[in-house]
Amino acid sequence: MHRAPWPDASELRDAAADGNPLAYAMGAEVLSAARRAKTEAKRSLKWAVDAIDVADTAPRTEAFQSVLDDVREAANATSVSVTVGTEASVNVTLAADPDAV
Repeated sequence: MHRAPWPDASELRDAAADGNPLAYAMGAEVLSAARRAKTEAKRSLKWAVDAIDVADTAPRTEAFQSVLDDVREAANATSVSVTVGTEASVNVTLAADPDAV
């Protein structure tokens, strides 16, 4: 019989209370772009990414800064650069295939 208390979700809610929904949205968009690039290239989701270049408006790039390290790690990216602009874009450069040489 299970006698341990059920986890209390209030701890998670409290931790996320000061979170920025825009940061989550930006992180999800950029990570999705990296995963899409890997899928289209028929590569594993673990495949290395040489660079991710993100361009967007100032509020969106500022929000993205708070999740940049997490996205870099999740995408297995060497570098992530962020530029403020008027047009949103995410460009992903996958690592070269060492077997293709």
